[in-house]
Amino acid sequence: MGVTRRWSTARPKGDVVDHPAVLKLVTRGDPGTRPRRVHIRGKVLVTYSSTRVNMKRDAWEMMGDGDIFVQWIRPKGQEPWAIALTRHELERTFGEITESESWDDPKVRCYHFPLLPPAAGAYRVPTLGPARY
Repeated sequence: MGVTRRWSTARPKGDVVDHPAVLKLVTRGDPGTRPRRVHIRGKVLVTYSSTRVNMKRDAWEMMGDGDIFVQWIRPKGQEPWAIALTRHELERTFGEITESESWDDPKVRCYHFPLLPPAAGAYRVPTLGPARY
């Protein structure tokens, strides 16, 4: 029997998907592919975009305990969408990726999901299109 990853099962709705700072950020559009810190409405958000759910180590390392992670996802030929997670949710749901070879490889420093992880749906920001690959 295979190992079940935390991201492979659906989760309850995320804590910050409706946060005013998150909604304001996603209405600005694609933030670009390089992780950066943004200050909105008294919150720090760490954000970037990718063509799929792609966790970048640089973004995780930028985050403080109270910060929010927002990834804008823009699959080819489909409407973009976004996910938003607290640091605790990020570590609880996707923390296993920090044990992957690609996470520690100095040339890669990320983990991308070739298929949409089921847990991502819980963190989908509701103002954008449907989450699918």
